[in-house]
Amino acid sequence: AFRFAKVWDKDYGKSKSKKESFHILIGLNIDTYHSLRMIKILSEMTNEINSIGDIHWKIKPHPTHSKSHLMSLFDKNIPAEWKWENGDFYESIDGADLFISSVSSACMEALALGVAVIVLGDKNGITQNPIPEVISNKVWRICHSQEEVIDFINELSRRDIDDIELHNELCSNIRKNYFMKVTREETLK
Repeated sequence: AFRFAKVWDKDYGKSKSKKESFHILIGLNIDTYHSLRMIKILSEMTNEINSIGDIHWKIKPHPTHSKSHLMSLFDKNIPAEWKWENGDFYESIDGADLFISSVSSACMEALALGVAVIVLGDKNGITQNPIPEVISNKVWRICHSQEEVIDFINELSRRDIDDIELHNELCSNIRKNYFMKVTREETLK
């Protein structure tokens, strides 16, 4: 419970209005295979995604990995426009419109903070989805292909104010239903 206490601190990712730019945070997980797979897949589609509009990229390694460690394992160049994040997850996700990850409880945290999520599926293996099926796919998707990723980003970037308000309501319900406030009373229950 304590690890997720910051979910209730403030509305980090809540979209209040339509923005001119679109911010993507890639959340790498503890499993090096999945992290390198995500880097490879997303780096191959960066140019096409950037053609959608003013896209800003951030990449956040799992706290157990460093940028230099991951770069030593990855044999291609990471797109220059990707900004590496080293700080706290909550600081990194602040202002993000989309969180892309897999196999991570951070996907649920992102949703609770009002940030849409793509779980990057594995076409050749088991997709480990941390998001319960009962949560509306208006705020998240499992994507197995470049086309699915681009389609969801297009959908998110074209939302109007009503869509954004619905998104925020759905995410607020996720926070209420899946995360408890860390208070003395709640922890003593």
